[in-house]
Amino acid sequence: MLEKLNVFLQKYIAILTPLSLIVGVFLESIGHHLLFLVSWLFAFMTFSGSLHMKFKDVKIFMKHPILILFSILFLHLLMPLWAYFLSTVLFDDHLLTVGFVLAIALPTGVTSVIWINICKGNLPLGLSIMFINCGP
Repeated sequence: MLEKLNVFLQKYIAILTPLSLIVGVFLESIGHHLLFLVSWLFAFMTFSGSLHMKFKDVKIFMKHPILILFSILFLHLLMPLWAYFLSTVLFDDHLLTVGFVLAIALPTGVTSVIWINICKGNLPLGLSIMFINCGP
């Protein structure tokens, strides 16, 4: 049952994603009451996605340190700079510029786990980038 649902969701993800955003905008008055669930759902998705990992997968940092460091550099330097550049060119509002930079820099962990699972990517590598990225 869950496998069929997963296949359906993966097949129609390109339609469901913008449709979900539109529904979320129109049902904002209902959705803001469920905002507290976001961090719990992200924790559940990360945990359930990592259940099939093996202990030897923890050594992924030793195998790909340059890729991990480049990803962190890309996510926290290059992407925010690109967002800053585009928002200052397109808009003449400092608050919008700050909003765009924060929108690019913050939700990378949530989306990366989702897309790694959907595209059957290297989950240990993605999780190590995410956990190193979100560390203290």
